[in-house]
Amino acid sequence: MIPAELVKRATSSGVLFTCAMCKNFWRARSQGLDECRTITGKNCAGPLRGLSYPEYDGELKNHLHTVCFVCGAKPDGVLKTKDGKLIGVCKKHKEALFDFSGAVDGRPETADSLQVEEK
Repeated sequence: MIPAELVKRATSSGVLFTCAMCKNFWRARSQGLDECRTITGKNCAGPLRGLSYPEYDGELKNHLHTVCFVCGAKPDGVLKTKDGKLIGVCKKHKEALFDFSGAVDGRPETADSLQVEEK
């Protein structure tokens, strides 16, 4: 288990909650590396890059829908990624990161197939 104080320190400096809860993130940090892909050898990212944290190693594995991937708060909905996985998102971060208002919206191109399902 990753100590809550480490998670809090990481998220307060801009690290996404999901990453701060991942052992690969901390393995990389302990070696002075900025990215966990250096440890895993594979790309690992979340819905902002069209992925669902495929290399995630932590207590949220198979439970990424239960918290907001950005802040760790209780999710108000879930993002359905291209591979069909569900990732939790709170209202604040859904509205801040994704504009679902029309056919041409503000989502990153890599996240073009994300859908939000309200709880």
